[in-house]
Amino acid sequence: MAAKIRIEDIASQAGVSISTVDRVINGRGGVRLNREIRVLDALHSLEAASVFKPAYARQIRVAVILQHTEDPLHDGLKRSFLDIGIQHRSLNIHYYIHHFAIAETQNIAAFLQVARKSYDAVIASVPNETLVRREIRRLSALMPVVLLLTDIPNTSRLAYVGIDNMQAGRVIGTLMGRYLGPQPCAALCLSGFDSMAAHVQRREGFHAALRARFRHIRLVDVPESTFDRAERAADILYHLLASHPDIRGIYNAGAGGAPLVEAIRKRGRTHDTVFITHELTPDRTELLKEGCIDALIDQDPLEQVTRASRLIASHFRRLPPSPVQSPTLLRIFTPEMIS
Repeated sequence: MAAKIRIEDIASQAGVSISTVDRVINGRGGVRLNREIRVLDALHSLEAASVFKPAYARQIRVAVILQHTEDPLHDGLKRSFLDIGIQHRSLNIHYYIHHFAIAETQNIAAFLQVARKSYDAVIASVPNETLVRREIRRLSALMPVVLLLTDIPNTSRLAYVGIDNMQAGRVIGTLMGRYLGPQPCAALCLSGFDSMAAHVQRREGFHAALRARFRHIRLVDVPESTFDRAERAADILYHLLASHPDIRGIYNAGAGGAPLVEAIRKRGRTHDTVFITHELTPDRTELLKEGCIDALIDQDPLEQVTRASRLIASHFRRLPPSPVQSPTLLRIFTPEMIS
């Protein structure tokens, strides 16, 4: 069937000229992106893609916004995007990585404001602040925007790729309750920025699980934000362990691995506290292996990068349509699973 389809049929289906179809199929360039998509849609609709194989002359430029690579999670994300970029060279899709601190709200918003001048799509892990939210909403009307790790709802973004962070908090709350047992004690959650929806949702899920199923565990209020800084988180924990000696459960929903372990050690609480956190980064893998972390939830960042990049590629018809997106799966690790 597809072998009998002519270029004229494709042009008619796409509503473009024959020369436009010729340019797309033979990679001659000079075709607007929206027209290229119409031609590629026509190829798939007519089941002619296997006969007329497009050469993708039009380069797709994707801006990727991550936190700085001092954060091991975002360092891993960066390396994954570099790997995906190599894989997508044949699709003529290129990824350009930009790093911003979470607190750089104005700089992030300014970058988003001018992104359409240089890029065709954006993949971003950014805070849910007013300025940023406004620019994400505006940009989403002009190009595909995929939010990574943490969502900003009601912005018309193309998709959110990440775990269900409320579910993650509930899972950790349940794990914590099981680890701590039936004796009355206290637990707390250290989180980073309230502007990062993921941090808020994890904390809320954790609290909800303990309140619903483990009422003998008292929740300690953490009056200060860690601002996702490991040393600050460790300092807050060190003082809370002194003022609340019945704390036996520590959930870290943001930055901080070794400094928190050291704060627990300095208080002489290594053997009577349960410490649960996120992300199987190299540093936390070692702490888990040593038994300094009792359990860890990983969100499989490589899978998230793969999903996000595939969404962009399929939006521009460089890959087949992506299936309906659901949250990425949680992976729970304990010391026994690390060799």
